[in-house]
Amino acid sequence: MSEPLTWVKEAELHAKKAHFVEAAKCIDSAKRREDFAEDEETLWKLIYWDLLISIVLKEFKEARAATKRLYESGFTSRQSYPRGYIWKESARQIKPRDRSFREYAKIWGGRVQDIRSGGRYGRISLINSTGETFYIDFRPQYFSRRDFRRGEYVNFVMTILPNNLRADDIDSDPFRDTVDDLFIPDKLS
Repeated sequence: MSEPLTWVKEAELHAKKAHFVEAAKCIDSAKRREDFAEDEETLWKLIYWDLLISIVLKEFKEARAATKRLYESGFTSRQSYPRGYIWKESARQIKPRDRSFREYAKIWGGRVQDIRSGGRYGRISLINSTGETFYIDFRPQYFSRRDFRRGEYVNFVMTILPNNLRADDIDSDPFRDTVDDLFIPDKLS
């Protein structure tokens, strides 16, 4: 096993146990050894977990960089359905089929940045406490309401996809067979 892969696996384990600061340290160590990655999958995992951990810790500058790297790298996954969601810690004890976004998911809030392609696609901007911005895509047709306007505040859940993140309606149903659900402590939710 390559050294970067070891750090990435350790970061993944820490993240799934809600130890995000430790996970961020592991990702940082893996990034410093990135040139020694043996294959594309190891590099994809490094960038993917960097994105997820940065989002949870609200380090939006790092998250933007990871999103850009995923996009530019051209890494594709055989999986196109959601890999997971960001849940509150209390959801860990609930069976996936019994979870609802409104009750158990981490609810995010942001402002509609723009609507494109005749209202079929849009972006929501999130701003952290230091003023850094992160943009997340959403599809208005998947929300219970569709009359979004620029600058309007929207609550949503974050869906983890293989190569990016997407905002989904809090009243929609979660996909049940996910592999990368994250559970964050109540103080972060």
